[in-house]
Amino acid sequence: MSNSIQTYGSNDEINTMAGRFRVAVKGGDKLTNNEAIALAQVAKVTNLNPFIGEIWGIPGKGTMIGIAGARRLFAEQTDGFVEIRPCSPEEAGATEKDVVVAFKCIAHDSVKIAAYQRMLTETITTMRAAGSADPFGDAKEICGPRPQWVGYGYSTHSETSRMNKTQLARKRAEADALKKCIVVPFGVDVANYDNAVEYIDAEAHDVEMTIEQALATITPKGTPFRNLELEQLQQIVNSKTATAEQKQAALLILADR
Repeated sequence: MSNSIQTYGSNDEINTMAGRFRVAVKGGDKLTNNEAIALAQVAKVTNLNPFIGEIWGIPGKGTMIGIAGARRLFAEQTDGFVEIRPCSPEEAGATEKDVVVAFKCIAHDSVKIAAYQRMLTETITTMRAAGSADPFGDAKEICGPRPQWVGYGYSTHSETSRMNKTQLARKRAEADALKKCIVVPFGVDVANYDNAVEYIDAEAHDVEMTIEQALATITPKGTPFRNLELEQLQQIVNSKTATAEQKQAALLILADR
């Protein structure tokens, strides 16, 4: 019982942490009491720090682990490394036609790999001693594939993000791989962003917009986007004053033309 209390924290400890998060963490004042308590509980169990963006509380969404937190858990739970390389949109599972770039991330655990190699070598020796015609093939069938976790990520022209599209796709692939191999309590999700602002920004822009809605979007001067030239649409994409909806509509029309 004492170990459980130490691991999960007492009610007083969790409530104190929740109160501090609501006051001191950016956006914490927008969390409900239950959301703040949930953030405190997961932070206690994982030892991830919301003050440096390793874990966040998202109003209306709950607790999420950022890419920085996922990397920390991966480093603590494994003796591993990640390998990220470009791949085709088809391999990444993309169905969109306007993919900018796609990546494949493979997470390795050196300890598990070494154990697997020892087991495979011993099994090959056993198969040879048993007179197997294909000791390596039989050993592979018995031992299974080499332990690794694969994730994919891609970005599209029609989505808006504060992050570079290549960087965004790489982080999506890394987050997809890491969340498959780390132990995450309470079913908490792993986000592929550095901070909650990026996540909230992307969530707001990920709502699907049809081409008809994009063409009907109005400029600040009242001109429908369907009447704009390509150069004008590109100016909106690069504008610092255009809204997220206007940028999304411009990107969607540019990708469609």
